[in-house]
Amino acid sequence: MAGGRRVYHWPAGLSTIVFALLGVWMVVAAKQRTGLTVDSPPDLRRTGTARVESCSADALYMWLTSRCSARVQWDGESVGEVRAVRAGHDLPGTVPVVEREVVRRGPDMWEVVAAD
Repeated sequence: MAGGRRVYHWPAGLSTIVFALLGVWMVVAAKQRTGLTVDSPPDLRRTGTARVESCSADALYMWLTSRCSARVQWDGESVGEVRAVRAGHDLPGTVPVVEREVVRRGPDMWEVVAAD
């Protein structure tokens, strides 16, 4: 013990778990940011325009995407509705949006996303 200094090493199993979780997080981040997927493109239900009121980082997607509260006006419909809009970044003002199918097991689900 030269100098009375003690060196601490992480257990190998804990290091493996930490790096595996970081790897999964990086893959999900790349997929969310780039829109890359191995599945066929999701079905689109309708298109419209959203007037964004506020945005915040979405914890469900590990704070890598934004979830914006917006008033959505669908093309061909006279009544708007308040919906959550998902995007890769905070959305400014008025933006085009689409409602697309969320591919999961179970009943059909739809989400509103920025058209870009």
